[in-house]
Amino acid sequence: MNVTGTCPHCSAAYSFDDSQTGQQSHCPTCHYAITLIAPAPAIPPGLKTKPPTMPPVTPPARTPKTELAKIRAGTCYGAARSLIGAASALLGIIGAVAIAAAPASPDIGVGAASIGAGLLTIVAAMVIYQSFSVIFDIADTLIAARV
Repeated sequence: MNVTGTCPHCSAAYSFDDSQTGQQSHCPTCHYAITLIAPAPAIPPGLKTKPPTMPPVTPPARTPKTELAKIRAGTCYGAARSLIGAASALLGIIGAVAIAAAPASPDIGVGAASIGAGLLTIVAAMVIYQSFSVIFDIADTLIAARV
């Protein structure tokens, strides 16, 4: 059976016997090296199928708050955590200002004392924040164990 194809280089039409499919040849017009490929058989119009349809995706239902979240919402938990964070940040800023404002005087003792006080304030802020974070985590664990 005779099969027709089109050259990918010059778009010229050519024909070959279907027994030559897969073999190397040259375009009769431009002599470009081509592989003889038989075109895919046409699908009769009655056999064409619709693409598969996907069922609509529904978002997952919102889960109710956990007991721990309900307990937190009913207390001043969030405000306390925010207050501790703000107080720690304020202490850190005060410490940084104390370090920056250290006098550059020939008397090394005054400058060193100011820098030392600033560093001590920053360390205190970090210790306070971490301590309260641990306390809140322990409270969460205890509440979760009771729930």
